[in-house]
Amino acid sequence: MLAEDTLADLHDVLQGLFSWSGKEPYKFLAADGAGGDISSAAPLKTIFNKREQKLVYQYGGESPWRVSLVAERLGQTKTGVYYPWMSAASGMGPMEDIGGVEEYNALVAALKNPEDARHGAARRVFTSMTGKIKDTRLCDGDLVALRLCRLKVWPESAPITPVAPGVVNDAPFKFYAGRFYKDIPIPAPLLTEAADISDFAEEDPEAARALYGRLLQEYPGNAWLMNNLAMAHRLTGNEAAATALIGENHRLNPQYIMGTITYIQTLMEDGKWSEVEEIFKARPTFAHMFQGRTGVGISEVLFYYHSVAHYSLHDGDVNKAQEMLAAARQLAPDSEVVRNIQAALMFHNLPECAEFLRRAAGKSARPTSQQ
Repeated sequence: MLAEDTLADLHDVLQGLFSWSGKEPYKFLAADGAGGDISSAAPLKTIFNKREQKLVYQYGGESPWRVSLVAERLGQTKTGVYYPWMSAASGMGPMEDIGGVEEYNALVAALKNPEDARHGAARRVFTSMTGKIKDTRLCDGDLVALRLCRLKVWPESAPITPVAPGVVNDAPFKFYAGRFYKDIPIPAPLLTEAADISDFAEEDPEAARALYGRLLQEYPGNAWLMNNLAMAHRLTGNEAAATALIGENHRLNPQYIMGTITYIQTLMEDGKWSEVEEIFKARPTFAHMFQGRTGVGISEVLFYYHSVAHYSLHDGDVNKAQEMLAAARQLAPDSEVVRNIQAALMFHNLPECAEFLRRAAGKSARPTSQQ
C-alpha cells in the first residue's frame, strides 16, 4: 500500500481481500494491546514507520476476527506497479458471519471427519455454489495473518493519466490489481463466493448458465450477475442471448462500468458506431466513465483503453489509438488487450482487414465476467 493511505483505506482493502461486506464494526489496535483504538484517519506512514512494525485489525461484533498485519518492506514506489498490490495469498477468506475463529475451526474439523455429527452441516457451509469444496486453510490458525509486503509512497499523481476521446489528463485514480469488489454490485450474501462464481463460467459454462439464472431469480436485475450470465452465453455459443442480455444490462444498469464497456464492444462488433459515439458523447472523459469511483480495477481500465482505441481508429484518430496502446502497455504489457490494439493499428490502413478489425473490436479481447 501507499504511505499516504490511511487505516480507513487499509480497512477497505482488507474487506476486499477477504470478500467481507463491511457491515460489521472494525478497529485497529496496537499489536501489544496498549493504547486503545487507533484512529482510522491515521496515515499508514505514521503507523508502519519501520520494518516488522505490527498492527492488529479487528473486525466484527461479538466474535470478531483479528488480522495480524506486518510491514515487511518499506521503500519507494515502483514504476508500473499500482497500489494496493498483493504479492501472494494462501487459503481462503473466512466467512464473516460464521461465528468467529472457534466456530470456524470446529466446522473445519467436522468437515474432515465424516463421523462427526456436524459433518453434513460443515459440507453445506464449505461447498460453494459451484459445487466445489472451498479451501478451508487459514494462516496461523487462531490469528489470520496477512502480510502487506511492500508499504510504499504514493506519488502526487497517478503514474498513468487516463485519457478518453477529446480530453486528456482528467484526474488521478488509484488502480486495484486483481479482484477488488468494493465498487462492483455483488449481492452481499455472495461476496465470499464471488471469485468462484465468476470463474465458474470458464470451468463449466453450461452449469454456470443454470447457476447464474437461478441467482438472477433471487437478485433480479443485478448487473454483475447479468454480466456473468452474458459471458456464459457467449462461451456456450449462444451469441444472440448474450447480445440481448448485454444490451438489457446496460439499459437497466447504465452506471455499471464493465457492463457499459462490454456493451460498447458488442456494438462495435456489430458495426453500430453511431451508438458507440452516443455513449462516448455522454461520457466524454475517463472521469465521466468512472464517475463516483476513486479506485478502478486494472481490467476495467484495460478494456476501456481497448474500446477507445478501436473507436478512435474507426473515427480516423490514429494518434488517440496510439495513446491508448501506450497506456495499456504501461499497465499490462503482456496482455491480450495490448496485442489486440497493436494488431488493429498494424492493419488499420489495409482495406482487406476491415472484417478483421470489426471482429477484433471485441471478440479477441473481451471483458471477462470477473468484474
